[in-house]
Formats: sequence, structure tokens, C-alpha cells
Amino acid sequence: MFIQIDNLTEEKKDRYGTISVLLATMLWGSTFLFQKMLLDSNIPPFYMIGLRFSFVIVLLFKYKIHTFSAETWRKGIVMGLALFAAFGFQTVGLTQIDVSVSAFLTGLTVVLTPIINHLIFKSGITFINVICVILALGGVYLFNINPGVGFEWSLGSILTLLCAVCFSIHVVLSSHFLKKEDPLELNVVQNIVCAIAGFGTALVAGESFPTVWSTSSILGLLYLGLIGSVLCYSLQAWGQKLIKNVVKVGLILTMEPIFATGLAVIFGGEVLTLYKIIGMIVITSCLFISELQGLIYEKLFNKKGTPS
Repeated sequence: MFIQIDNLTEEKKDRYGTISVLLATMLWGSTFLFQKMLLDSNIPPFYMIGLRFSFVIVLLFKYKIHTFSAETWRKGIVMGLALFAAFGFQTVGLTQIDVSVSAFLTGLTVVLTPIINHLIFKSGITFINVICVILALGGVYLFNINPGVGFEWSLGSILTLLCAVCFSIHVVLSSHFLKKEDPLELNVVQNIVCAIAGFGTALVAGESFPTVWSTSSILGLLYLGLIGSVLCYSLQAWGQKLIKNVVKVGLILTMEPIFATGLAVIFGGEVLTLYKIIGMIVITSCLFISELQGLIYEKLFNKKGTPS
């Protein structure tokens, strides 16, 4: 897709793959800041989602959707609804919380996915999965402590937690549906669903379509659509084909909230309280433990696999 890989050595494949996935992760981290910028520019949340996925549809419309099977449409619609719900909760939540908090709460997708997979498909769940969820909730608690005020549940935090749940559902459904369906066709369908659902929800919610657009708003929306959606997913898919170590891919992707927070502090002027910093450390630890639990189990018990 990007570089001819047929004649590359395994070492170079791993290097290029790592760079590709790392770049996708960094760019995904930057999308939080652009979403916040658009929301602060009075771009309504659901119109923003509808427009963002419309750009993707235009680029992917070379596919003849009338040739898609009924099963592809059924699975793509289910995936699209889960993805739309995730972006909906995330975007509305971002109107009330900082970029750094939104990024780390969204990152809980990694911790919640095994739990959701167990609930939907009755797959195995490990003791480490449960511990990570409990510790991660402790990190969420720290995010909601305001100096001089104490603990206060933020509606934005609750919505973003729901976003992480929906992203986890989307990950689980994708992993099962992609076994028998064409990934590009499913991607087209789910993007169509997200665009339609975004515009439809905007109308039902009574959002006003912005009539005045600044140059920065237009560029921000283009960035979300073209970079945050099209390029990032392409970079991730290409990179994952080159990296044999699945754990390595997972560890790179868990760095997304770290990149998002760094950009929010440098360019967004966000200030991190001590409680937030401790919460970020706790959640980051949970993300890494979730990805490395197989290796941890092997070191502790001198056998492969994960504890049941």
C-alpha cells in the first residue's frame, strides 16, 4: 500500500510496521485536540460526526455498494451503530471535560474489551482483566477529584466511560465479523451508518447547522475525516501486517492517550492537577498490564497462556 514490502527483510518489515502503527497512534492522539477545537468553535457534536464520516464515504465510494451481500450490510450496520454510539458519547462528553481526561477514559477500551467479549460471546476472562478494571475505575475516581471541592461525578466523564464501553463492543464485534466478511466492505457500510446516524441525531436533537465556517474549522474537519479516519486506519492496517508480535502492536496503541495529553498541554493550554497525573499513571499501568498479561503469567508461573 505504502512501500513495496515483498523484498524487505523481516527486520525492516518490523521497523516500517512499528513506524506506521506509531504514526497512526500519534495522529489519533491529535484528533482529540481537533475535536475540542471544533466544539469550542460552536460546531454541533452530531453534525460534526455526520460530516466527518461523510468525507470517508466519498473516498470509499469506488466500491459498488449494491453488490454487497445482505450479511455484509447486516454486520456493517451493527458495527456502524456501535461506532456511532462511541463517537457520540465521546464528542458530547468532550464538551464538558478536558482533552486529557477524554483520551485516557477512551483508552479504557483496552481494559474493557475482554470483559465485553466475555459478556457477549462467553469467552474466557482472566483474574488480571478483573483487577485491571477495578484499578482503572480508581483512576477514573481520581480524574473526578477537584482541589478544594472533592469528588464530583462529571457528566462528561460518565458519557466518555460509555464511549469506552461502545468502542469495546465495536472491537469485539469487528473481531468476529471480520472473520467471514470483507473488511473494506464492512468499513464502507459502517461509515455510511455513522454519517446517516450523525445527521439524523443532529436533526432530532435540534442542532443548528453552522452557516459560518472559519478556515480553522474547515481544516479541522478535514483533518478528522481524512487524517483521523482514512489515513490512520490505513496506517494501522498496513503496519499490523508487517509486525509479527501482536503484543507490540497493542502496546504502541495504548500510547494514544499519552500523545493526546501531551498535545493538549503543549498546544491546548491544559493544566494537569496532581490527582489527574496519578490517575493517568494508574490507567496507563492498567493498559500495559492488560496487553502484557500473557508474558506476566509466563514469568510468574513459568508456563504459557493466561490465568483463568
